[in-house]
Amino acid sequence: MLDQEVASKHIRNALNSMRRKTEAKRSVKNLIRFLYGALLMCFVLVLKYLFKLRYVLVRREVEIRTQLDDDDDDDDDDDDDDDDDDDDDDDDDDDDDDDDDDDDDVNSSLDPTASRMSL
Repeated sequence: MLDQEVASKHIRNALNSMRRKTEAKRSVKNLIRFLYGALLMCFVLVLKYLFKLRYVLVRREVEIRTQLDDDDDDDDDDDDDDDDDDDDDDDDDDDDDDDDDDDDDVNSSLDPTASRMSL
């Protein structure tokens, strides 16, 4: 009888040991799954942040380029206007008789209703 009790005790200990091992394996698997999920989530968040950062940087670059283009256009327009004014003054001095006729032609070419009315 003592042998049976000792044998059953050893069997219970072995079963308990196996249960603990399987529980440990299960907990390790769960921990690995959790860490894998956390790593995947971090990767997704980093990608999301990088795309958002890229969008912001591209938008800022476009804004800066448009500002630079606007500044360049403003500078060019100012220079062109000054040159055109000087040229107009020279033309006025040379052709005093033709000024009235040129003004009418320029005004009619700028006004679309004037060309329709003349037709």
